[in-house]
Amino acid sequence: MNQPTFHKRWLTVAIALAAYSTSAAVFAQNPEQSTQLDSNSPNALPTVQVTGDRISGALQPTDGYTANTSLSATKTDTPLMETAQSVSVVTREQIEDQSAKTIQQALRYTPGVFTGTRNGIGGRVDFINMRGFGGVGSIDNIYFDGLKMASDVSGYNSLQIDPYFLERIDVFKGPTSVLYGQSYPGGLVGLTSKRPLFSPSHEIQLETGSHNTRTARFDVSGPIGENQQVAYRLVGLASGSDSQFDHVENERYTIAPSLTFLPTDATSLTVMAYLQHEPNRGYYGWTPADGTVRDYNGRRISNNFFDGEPGVNGFERYQRLIGYQLEHQFNDQWQARQNFRYTSSDIDYDSIYSSSYVEDSNLLNRRAARADESMHAYHVDNQLQGDFTTGSPPVSG
Repeated sequence: MNQPTFHKRWLTVAIALAAYSTSAAVFAQNPEQSTQLDSNSPNALPTVQVTGDRISGALQPTDGYTANTSLSATKTDTPLMETAQSVSVVTREQIEDQSAKTIQQALRYTPGVFTGTRNGIGGRVDFINMRGFGGVGSIDNIYFDGLKMASDVSGYNSLQIDPYFLERIDVFKGPTSVLYGQSYPGGLVGLTSKRPLFSPSHEIQLETGSHNTRTARFDVSGPIGENQQVAYRLVGLASGSDSQFDHVENERYTIAPSLTFLPTDATSLTVMAYLQHEPNRGYYGWTPADGTVRDYNGRRISNNFFDGEPGVNGFERYQRLIGYQLEHQFNDQWQARQNFRYTSSDIDYDSIYSSSYVEDSNLLNRRAARADESMHAYHVDNQLQGDFTTGSPPVSG
């Protein structure tokens, strides 16, 4: 089965207008009897210094497993308690505690999500079934930093993000077409990448394991200069392993640089890139139930049986995602945002795979697949947000 070379382009434009406001009133039971305490008085409360971070709350690192806000349901940084949608969040800490190597693995304990289909030894793409909606389209419901992941569901050129490069995963369940255009009724998965931090952070991880697994990861971030207007982050990974099957290897090399600029108190610009090369990404093999889970002619197929052809089977993929997020606050009520990303992906795929037994024998029929595909996509999302209050003001006193 030959797959022709193809080039595809997407352009999506969305405008989101959201209303959200909070208010608070602090008062004494009898304001006329309130007393101002001297700072030296033994009854005086300690001084509390309140500081803020110019990075949105839903984009900041989250302590523990519980997130308080999300950008997925409204495209605004809204508390989950005030969001009239079902949203589940998998935080950075939970991803690490689960040792998740794919998005599928990170979502295994998320309600309403089923990820146990079509994984394969290579784990090349993430199939996410939500609320019973799945099939081939389950690779087409993933968004990365607010923009849809460009994937070709009719071919083999689908993208995959390594979870080590993510700050969190939001699962927005239910119809999402109002904000995100065409989408599947079960919902969508929103991936949020690690952002530059204005406080120094450095991490190095080394990992080894069975099947000759070896992995090195690093994550460094911090401010540039002393004026706290520019910060950087550089995240990288190199991994390789054999597998339980003969002649099958996995390799991945990824680097993700990013810069955040804060030229004024009202403007922020973050430039990001995600570059990934996978010289070998496993294979999708097949063995029949007869001979695998039960005897066939009194024999069993070995656990390391390879139904392909040595030197022929292979899957190589290049991914390049480059974009920016620009935000400007006009005043206390109005702000505008623009997200842009250019994506390109190339794959080279060769496969020899078994399909069935040759009648009245222990031999397997085999078929061949070949694909040489390129994909280019441009995504832009323009948002205008206005904050205002409706109804009666809060009553105090």
